Parts: sequence; structure tokens; C-alpha cells
Amino acid sequence: MVIARSCLILVCLLLQAGTCCGQSESPGLVFNGFGKASHGRLMPGGWLVLNANVANRGEEAATARVVVTIPEAVNVQSSRTVTLSPRSKESLEVYVQIPASLKDVSVTEVQVSLYQVENGEARLLDNQGVPMQTSLRLPVQPSSSWLFLDIEAEPPTLLRWQWPLQKGYYNYEVIVASRIRAGFSRNASSFEHTPLPLRPMDWSGVEAMVISHTDFFEDAVAVDTLSKFVNGGGTAWILLDRIPCDLIQPMLASGQYCEELDEVELSSFSISASSIGQAVSAAEATLELDSPAKFKRVVQVGGEVSHAVDGWPAVTWFPVGQGKLVLTTLASEAWLEPGSESTEAGMQTQYKMRAWSAPFGRKIYDTPLPLPLSQEVNYPLELIGNPILPKGTVVLVLVAFVGLIVLLGASLLQMGKATRLGIYAPLLAIAVSSALWASSAWVRRDIPETVSRLQVVQIAADGNSALVREQAAVHLSSESAMSLDGHSEGFAQASASIQSGIKRFDVGGLTEWHLENPAWPPGAWRYTSQQVVETERLLATARLTKSGLQIDLPDQLESLADPLVSFVPNQPMLGQLSDQQVLADGSQMAEADRWVSSALIDAEQLRHSEVFQEMFSGTQQQLPPRRTLLGWTETWEGSEWTNPNLTRKGAALVQVPIRLVRPEVGQEFLLPAGMLQLRKDPTEISQISSFNDYNGKWGKDVSLSVYSHLQFLLPPETLPLQASSMDLELAIKAPHRVVRVLSRGAAFSAEPDEPLAEMFEIVSLDSPSVPWRASITDPRVLEDAQDGVIDLYLEVGERTDVEEGEDLGSVVTWNIDAFRASLIGKRMSEEAVPLKPRQGIARKL
Repeated sequence: MVIARSCLILVCLLLQAGTCCGQSESPGLVFNGFGKASHGRLMPGGWLVLNANVANRGEEAATARVVVTIPEAVNVQSSRTVTLSPRSKESLEVYVQIPASLKDVSVTEVQVSLYQVENGEARLLDNQGVPMQTSLRLPVQPSSSWLFLDIEAEPPTLLRWQWPLQKGYYNYEVIVASRIRAGFSRNASSFEHTPLPLRPMDWSGVEAMVISHTDFFEDAVAVDTLSKFVNGGGTAWILLDRIPCDLIQPMLASGQYCEELDEVELSSFSISASSIGQAVSAAEATLELDSPAKFKRVVQVGGEVSHAVDGWPAVTWFPVGQGKLVLTTLASEAWLEPGSESTEAGMQTQYKMRAWSAPFGRKIYDTPLPLPLSQEVNYPLELIGNPILPKGTVVLVLVAFVGLIVLLGASLLQMGKATRLGIYAPLLAIAVSSALWASSAWVRRDIPETVSRLQVVQIAADGNSALVREQAAVHLSSESAMSLDGHSEGFAQASASIQSGIKRFDVGGLTEWHLENPAWPPGAWRYTSQQVVETERLLATARLTKSGLQIDLPDQLESLADPLVSFVPNQPMLGQLSDQQVLADGSQMAEADRWVSSALIDAEQLRHSEVFQEMFSGTQQQLPPRRTLLGWTETWEGSEWTNPNLTRKGAALVQVPIRLVRPEVGQEFLLPAGMLQLRKDPTEISQISSFNDYNGKWGKDVSLSVYSHLQFLLPPETLPLQASSMDLELAIKAPHRVVRVLSRGAAFSAEPDEPLAEMFEIVSLDSPSVPWRASITDPRVLEDAQDGVIDLYLEVGERTDVEEGEDLGSVVTWNIDAFRASLIGKRMSEEAVPLKPRQGIARKL
């Protein structure tokens, strides 16, 4: 009896449990959970990546929308929309826009809601009357460096008596040690066993990616994503001692090359550091290793070598697009020595960086410079127009008003009714104000509803994709509901000043996104967007002729206007456009207020000039484009507003990579000033100079005397070069100082054990105030161009208006506006003029 009763109770409980399970598994869309992605960060002004698991338990397909909000920005929503087939589930990435105003908050609550979209309307789902909403409290992280990793897995741990002895996880240790030494945290996301994120929002706040095994390059999509990241300003660090050179060659830009010669094992060697590094003693630069370290010997063109072993590159930096590709050829264990970089909790390391390698981390993990034209410019608003009354009209009305008051007062005074002026004057003021208000409303009504765009289109190094960054302005005459629909990989953000309605950014498929608001405000407001557009070999082919650099425009750019050639940093040349060709001879450098070549400039070209000037001469520090043809076209497609009444205006500033064809042997050509890059000698780390290699600009208002070893670098495609003449220009204002330009001629072409040639003077200037120009035919100077590097010395002496030891009184400064060189010559064959050891690519280029 007792057993029967127990069985009855058990059956009832099972039936009740089954009923409850049936209720919890009712058909329809349900949440299966959500959380922060491994690479997601809640950083002010960035993107937070969430993973949401959604299931469709129904028998019909259903469209789900996951909506995310943050309490500090109630009028901003981020969502992900996807259609699920019956009886299916899916894991979604939701990209959440984080407002910059969140920087004053330490913790915030992220709220997630599940909607079902039917017939274009979204309905908040509930479970037995409870809305399908949940939340997650997350810390707000300050802006900090973040790293992506794709390195080999850590070797299995062996017992200490097992043989052979286990090697350390050196590739991981050198990454951690270099970050801690540079002052960064361990923040990193690893993708050895998971797919690499593909969307631009996934890479928000990521400064660099490190790769150390070949499996990564077997995934064409991952390589393409990494190339887009580098072209857009990121850094890729490739441990080339573990990866063949031919795998990274497609990522290099035009004029860049890297080839593997052989591999050696080193246990005793010395390493030299250039100006990227720091001065180290001979003892610190000499290594004696217990176990040999692998070293891959390569030759390279177009990069900058910061560390070398016996003249062979150990670290090479290649500028690619707006970013850089860093190749290290020395095994990681050679960079490390026993010890910890820090004693702080969570910051200890198994090893620490050697003295010569310490500055490497500061450079590779440094926050990238902002992309050109990242800050707001006036171009979009100028195209819309100024929806206010002309100043002359307002002044005329106010003068008339004052005149009427005076006449009315005089008339009333004559009639003996002056006290009535207190009644008539306010009425007249109201009438005039009403007229001004009506006139301004009419003016706003006169301006059509418009979207005005400025696009900066940066073509990737291989010409197969383009990063389109857009800043735009919209003018509406009344509140409007509309959507900006994107059809290529990217995103859009509306101005934070827009407070009306709910701004929602929704992601659909891989190339589908929307920025919508049911109540966009009247008047003018801004938004920005970024997209990646696929192209096909969109490159500009260039050749050197007796007239200069001749560039053939690709067929896709038939309507290019106002071309500009930026081949080396801060030396842009105006181009002459004719029959789908651009000629740049260096006779017209783009500088000051001259940024277009036309004699007569219309209003649109004036706006082009202002944008160019902001791009190259603005106050914002940024990396100028290299080996790039710039010009203006119509706006590119990729996103469009759903409002058909909007008038479309705007232009695209296109940056096309230049592929320089190597001249024929014996062909004479002009190498214009805009193609010779100026830099400080990288082997002289301690020299004082006012010149910045990175952006090609000179410091302003210098008061110290300076003695600088400078170098003009020739394009490697022209080598070896036989120069017949060189034009040199120095634009310097140095009152009360003697300025000299000196040379050792071809001294640096000598063998290492040969003595250097005597220094000789090219020119001496006393208190120069106007540009100095001269044509150099001295064979001692011209021979120095043979290996692609012209070494010159610039000396700005002490003041000549005061005696030694005398009080200097007021400060007298000096400024350099330009130091340029151009060459006429021809290319010789390598067999006729073999490069000597000190002329090798590893040292010079």
C-alpha cells in the first residue's frame, strides 16, 4: 500500500514536471543566454561585442531582433536581426555602440531584449507575461591597448625528469614581456582555435596582431581581414623566423619586397640598433646564448631596419597603407633573458626583454595615429549652405528700424504726443522681429532637403578593396523617419548631439546594416560611416621619364579631378592631368595655399584645397600617405538613405596606390623632388635634429644650434643609379646664424675598413632669409646616389650677433620650410655596378 501510494505520488510529480517543461518550451523565439565576447570591451567611444544565443522552437521561420541599450544613452540602441529556420538555434554577435560620455562611469548595466519582427514591425516577446529581457553589469574600461594573437599552442608540460628538456613558450613570453616593458597590460585575445573576427567593429581598439605559425595564412579570408586591418592603420607583427617570406609578400605594398636567403643558428653574435631603438653599450649588444637561436637571413626593399645582426635585418618595419607590417627574423628566445619585467600582481613575467630590444614594444604597441581627415571638416555643411538670412539683409532691416524709430519720435514730438512712443516703439519692434522670423523661415524653406558627403576612399595596397570613410551632413525641413541602409561591410554613427527619437544601429547579414530613427530632427546634423568596398586591381601604374613621373590612371577613375601625388612624407606634388595620365615633375609642390594646379579656381576647387590643406598641414598629427595618387571623384556607392526626396551632394577624395615600373637600363629620367625621401641617419641615435622622419615635417621656432646627418633616399626601382646632376633646395630663415650644407661624397660607398673621405662644403649661407637653390654637378656628390642614399650634413651654427659668454638677451629662432633634392640620371645594370657590402639593401633601404 505504501509502495503504491509512493508510485502514485511519483507519477503525479512527473506529470507536473512534464507540464512545466511544456510551458517553458512553448513554441517561438527564446533566449538561450548571452554574454560578452572574448574580444569584447566596454570602452568609451568604441564597440562592445556581445554573443547572444537565440533559438526558434516553432514550426515556421521567424525573424528575431536582439536589442541592446545602455542606461547612460537611452536614445541609442544597437541591435542584430536574423531570420531563424524552424527548430533551429544560432549564436549572434551584437555590436553595441558605446558613447564617449561613458568615460566618467566605472560600471554600467547592459540591457538585452528579444523582439520578433513581423511585417516590418518589432514586438517585444514575453514568457508567460514576463518580457524577454535580461541585463549584465560590466566594468567600463579606459582606452587601452588590446592585442590579437594567432600563435602556436603551448607545448604540453613535461615532468622535470623527462627527456629531452622542454623548451620555453618563447613566442608567447616575448609578446608578454615586450608589452609589460612598454607599460601595457596583458590584454589580448587568442584565435588559434577559433575563426578570426571579420567585421570592422570587432577590431575596434585593437592596436596590433601577432602571428607566428603558417596555419593562419591558409585561411584566405583571415589574410584578407588582416590586410584590411593594416591598411586601415593597424599593426601586424609577423615572426618571420617561423613563417616563409613568400606567404607575407602579398601583404606588402608596391615597391616593397622581402626574400629569404637561408637560415642559420647563432649562439654568439652582436646586434645593432638604429634610431627606432636606443643607444646601448657594446656589452649589452653582444649575446652569448646557451642554446643556439634560429636566425633567418633575408634581403628586403622598401622597409626600415631598426635592428640588424651583422648587417642582416633582424627587425624590419614596412609602412602599408595607414598601418605597418613588422617582420622579426631572430628567434624569440634571443630577445629574452631571465627575470621579470614587473613585481606588480598580475604583471609578472617569466622573462624580461634584453636592453637592446626594450624599445621595440613601445613602438609596436603604441596607439596608432588617427587616420587623415578623422576630425570634422566644414566641407559637408558648406555644400548644404547656410540656412540663415544674409548679414546684409539683417543690417538693412535693423537700420530701417532705427530710422523709423527716429522719424516716429520726431513726428510725435512735433505733434506734442511724445509719450505715445512707448506704445508705438514696442509694436514696431514686434513687427520687425516677425518679419525677420518669417524671412528666416522662408530661407530655410528655400533650401532643399539634402545629404552632403565627404568621402575619403583609401584603396588597399593590392588594389582589391577600398576603405571608404564618410563624414556627412543632412538638412531636413521637418522631423522625418528614415533609414541609412548599408550594403557593404561597415557601420554608421549619428552625432551625439541628436537627442530626438531613438537612434538604432542594426546589423543584418555580413554586408547589411541600417542606421534608423523614427524622428530625425529638422535642420542640419551630422553622421559618420565606414565601409569596405570590393574593387578589382585598382592601382595606378607610373613610369619615370625625362619630364618626370608619368602616371597612367586606371579605367575605373575616368573622372579624376585635381590630382595630387604624395610619394614620400610631406612632399606632395601637384599633378597635370591630360588624356588619362597625370604628370608630376616637382615644379609645383603642394604647400601653403596652393593645392590645385588650375590657374582659375572655382568654389568647389577652393573646398578641395581646404580639405587637402587639412589633410597635409593640419594641426592633428597623422601619417601622410606614401606612394599614393590622390584626386577627386563622385561619391562612391555603399549606403543610401531611404528618403527619396533628399538631394545628393558631395565628392570622394580617392587615394590610389602607385606601382612604379622599373626604368630600362640606360634610360635617362628625371627624379622629381617629391620622390626623394629625407630622413635622419638611423645609425646615429644620439644626434639632435628638428626633423621628424615619421611625418616629414620640421620643428618650428628652434633656438639651438644643430648638426644633423641627413639622407635622401631614392626609390629602389631606380637602382643602381648614375646621376648626371642634382638640384638642391634649402628654404631656411636663420637670422644671425651661419648655415652650411656639407658632404663626404661617396664615402659611405667605401669598404667598412677603409677610412672615410674628408668633409667638404657644398654651400655656406650667412643669415639666410630666402630659399637657396643650386644645381650640383660635383661627381663626388653625384656618385653617392649610386646605391640609393645621398648623405648630407646640415649645420645651423650658433648666433653670430653675440660674443661667446655674452648674455644672449632675447631668443632668436630659426625655421626650415623645405630641404629638397631632385636628380637627373639613368639606371645602370647590377652586373656593371655590383653593390658593395656597405651599400647593401639591409643597411641602406
